[in-house]
Amino acid sequence: MENQEQIVKPNPLANIKYTDKVRRQMASGDYHGFPLSVDSFGSEGQISEIKGGDGIVRTKVTIDGGFIKKDGVFEYIIESDGFTCNHRLFKPKSME
Repeated sequence: MENQEQIVKPNPLANIKYTDKVRRQMASGDYHGFPLSVDSFGSEGQISEIKGGDGIVRTKVTIDGGFIKKDGVFEYIIESDGFTCNHRLFKPKSME
């Protein structure tokens, strides 16, 4: 049997802290209120950098999945400090 190295991608959502705005939205029960367990799949997602209108570069994490019987993408935006999450939303395919 060949020795195969397994590459483990880090989870960019492992130590995030949600802003008060995001916590309020999560409690609303809409597409912001998906389970916290989704955060543990951050290493399975696509990671990109986005530049806001304010010129600040942030990290965007998208994870394919489903919520409330709909397929779509779980979307997070992490501030430039690397741990503050000011955006967390499930986007059904119809919204993409």
